[in-house]
Amino acid sequence: MGLEHYYDSFDVVHTRFILAGVRARLPRYHAMYVNHVLQIRDYHRLVDQIARVVRPGGLIDLTEFGFQTYDHNNQVISVDRSGHSPPWWARWLSHVREAIDERGGDVNAATHLHSWVARNPAFESVVYREHFLAVVPPLRKGYQAEAFRNIDEGMRDIVLVS
Repeated sequence: MGLEHYYDSFDVVHTRFILAGVRARLPRYHAMYVNHVLQIRDYHRLVDQIARVVRPGGLIDLTEFGFQTYDHNNQVISVDRSGHSPPWWARWLSHVREAIDERGGDVNAATHLHSWVARNPAFESVVYREHFLAVVPPLRKGYQAEAFRNIDEGMRDIVLVS
């Protein structure tokens, strides 16, 4: 990965959205940020490289999004990709997952992230947390209802074009 000259250089390493690929950007304050641009197919090697660039006692923060929509019971909302009907957000995310998968990304990276790090002997005290964020706003009235209706129609149009 070409990070040898950064070994033991960072107090904090933060990655996000590695399922689609990564790009390294090295700002000040001894932190390394990994963002999505280049394709990563060997996630274990990426975790090994993170272990090498973080200083002893340093902190890593790995954040991933599963590109799935969940219901109020935190169960995946499945959609038939051949159809053209709501829920538009779940349908759009299913197309994103398909595109990432076709590019060779790991659409299940969010599921595997904890085990990739926990199995690496360089890390200890590995903590895993799941967060579910509500993406559907509560029902609105008046101009707010129209604005959200426009967003919904826009999302539907994007899916129909896909």
